[in-house]
Amino acid sequence: MNLKPVAIIHEGKKLKLNELWLSYPNNPNYLVSNLGRIRGWHGGHNRWINKKTRKDKDGYLIVGLTNLNGTLTTARVHRMVAETFIPNPSNCPVVNHKDNIKDNNDVSNLEWVTISYNTKHGYHIGASVSKASKIIKASFPNGELYSYYGSCSKMAKAFKIGRSRAEKDVKSGSFLNILNLEIVEEIPKDTIVGKIAFDHKIDYQFLNPYKITYKNNDIKYYDTIKTYAQEFDLTHSQAQRVLVNQLPHLLRKYNIHKIEKLSHEEYSRIYFNY
Repeated sequence: MNLKPVAIIHEGKKLKLNELWLSYPNNPNYLVSNLGRIRGWHGGHNRWINKKTRKDKDGYLIVGLTNLNGTLTTARVHRMVAETFIPNPSNCPVVNHKDNIKDNNDVSNLEWVTISYNTKHGYHIGASVSKASKIIKASFPNGELYSYYGSCSKMAKAFKIGRSRAEKDVKSGSFLNILNLEIVEEIPKDTIVGKIAFDHKIDYQFLNPYKITYKNNDIKYYDTIKTYAQEFDLTHSQAQRVLVNQLPHLLRKYNIHKIEKLSHEEYSRIYFNY
């Protein structure tokens, strides 16, 4: 792709070498720099002015824009840079920061990726975290690393538990006797960060898990009797006769070889592959 600069703008002592400005493709009233800066056209002053940025709740730099119809909006700077400078032939939906630093919006640090890649990318690069955050290292009892987390809130989100519960677990140094938790000074690079432990929230107050081994050797897990009943369109009492009473004619009917009642810890270990 041939890039034709709108302008290389000289700012005296503030001159940034190799800075290229192009018209923002979604709104010609704005210029986007390959270094991640934004300028807007000021009709009253008849010149381009630098736009101030701020961080959103997720830590990304955003800028206020005026749409062509006069309405106000905000846009993430890294996405504006990618839309202006980086071709996207595969129509990927996400702009990824290669170094995982959310305010480094230099075009060389950005790439179009799939949602799946963007999620996995965070597992392999040490992320920048606030100095005020408690960095948590989670590992198995044998010393094998599970993941690092940039804060108790991030660990709570990954484990699908409340923040107060996460803080108590970190203080005790253990999560369900499966993972050892410790506060560390920093997250190393090229390591696992922010690994999602559960794909859904587990309500331990009502957790009543079962493991079913079918005659064809398939194995399925159910967190409650209700979950099992819903899958097979049974009433709660019907499901209870299968799982709790284990009536022989029902085991034959559903081709069940074995039913095991699991503890909370045993059920959770399944998700951690431990």
